[in-house]
Amino acid sequence: MPSEIEKKYRLSSEEFGRIAEDLDQLGAAYEGAVTEENLIFGGELLIRRNSVVRIRKTDESATLTFKRYVSNESGYKHHIEHESKISDAAEVEALLRELELVLVMVYEKRRRTWKLREAEVVLDELPFGLFMEIEGSPAAIREAEMILEAEKLEHEPETYPGLTQKFGVLSAGIREARFG
Repeated sequence: MPSEIEKKYRLSSEEFGRIAEDLDQLGAAYEGAVTEENLIFGGELLIRRNSVVRIRKTDESATLTFKRYVSNESGYKHHIEHESKISDAAEVEALLRELELVLVMVYEKRRRTWKLREAEVVLDELPFGLFMEIEGSPAAIREAEMILEAEKLEHEPETYPGLTQKFGVLSAGIREARFG
């Protein structure tokens, strides 16, 4: 079953800039930058299963994702995740509505991605803050933390949807966190 293991950190603007510089100086492979719009769908079944369905749109592509959160005490976020590229986000959104899923949240994110040894490191800017996520095996995450001196950084246990729920604005029944 596909899964995702990651750790998230809340960053100051100084920490955000330092880590970007460190990644470049360490020779981490820069994989690019994207601006995303994330549409989160909910419904009774998803709530009961501690799950979400997301459509993520960028200028180049769209992806449909199902995530079920797995509780643990490790400090790492663990999700069961199924993901697939989609060719027509509007049509998939209509299909989800036919299945009685409801658009409950929209948040925007600017993301830059690097590969550092066996881990993926991303720097994210959202309307409510700056963050770093390290994804990989627990050993790869620990190694990247050491290399980037991230052990001292503020760990953020909340998901982006959870943060959007907390800091977003309610508009026509949908919680939103948008730039500008």
